Amino acid sequence: MTPDGESKMQSSPSLAESLAEAVITATDANGGRWLSEAIGRVDTCLDPTADLPILSARARRAVGQSTLDAHGPVLHTSDGPIRTEAWDVGAAARVVLALKVVARAADVRQSVGAIQTLYRSGDESEKVAVVRALSAFGSGDALKPIALDAGRTNSLVLFAALALNNPFPAAHYTEHEFNQLVLKAVFVEVPAQHVFGLEDRTNPSLSRMCEDYVDERTAARRGFPPGLWLALAPHAGERAVDVLFKAVVDGDPDHRELASAAMARRCATDMTLRRAIQHRADAAVDEHVRTAYINVLSAVPAPSLSR
Repeated sequence: MTPDGESKMQSSPSLAESLAEAVITATDANGGRWLSEAIGRVDTCLDPTADLPILSARARRAVGQSTLDAHGPVLHTSDGPIRTEAWDVGAAARVVLALKVVARAADVRQSVGAIQTLYRSGDESEKVAVVRALSAFGSGDALKPIALDAGRTNSLVLFAALALNNPFPAAHYTEHEFNQLVLKAVFVEVPAQHVFGLEDRTNPSLSRMCEDYVDERTAARRGFPPGLWLALAPHAGERAVDVLFKAVVDGDPDHRELASAAMARRCATDMTLRRAIQHRADAAVDEHVRTAYINVLSAVPAPSLSR
């Protein structure tokens, strides 16, 4: 993380406070009163770890299922930001209570045990809440078994909670684990372009596996999700770059958009590719083709202009 990111990083009590305030604002008076009482119980009971699954199971019914929307804060963690505007108030309340238990834990082992118990005992919606908030609990790699379990699930909802806009995998997964996460997102058609940290974690192995997948799907005359281009492009070989060029010009709107974005990102560091696109744009007779290439060049991130 950058120094600015570090200065914004919040403690468990701070995260719980900002999220609790959002829940109370987004729910009705009864829901707000229930959450305040539940927090008080966690703060004062003898064994908050034992009480947490009970309170979590009641949370959604008590505070409702409306969405936090603009009330949802960004939770600043050591792994990266967690956006909560799409969370429902029940899930947010569950995370508040879990954060309160983590804050009371005597050590990391105790806090990890509390989160693992909550995950194992919860229904799908409770598991989703835990997985979305893994980075907020501040236990690092100790919670990776939960993430890996969510990555193996057949539930698209639970898998999406791990894969999309979640900073935990990018911060804690090995290259192989991260690659498998991205590939599963592609296979099950969860939008891989929203995998947190994809741009920074791309690697030659991931690009090669994506190339193979494109070859397989193309040979079978079957499509694939456009988010794949962002994983393929950074280390694409010459043959895959040609396929990328074709997508930029001839793909449907979603494929054109993401293939163009992927190519533009690569152009930030690959001047050879950038010159090749400029040459194609200059040589193009068809205005549609020329415009497609110019759009890529126009989208190249500004810092690359000085390289």
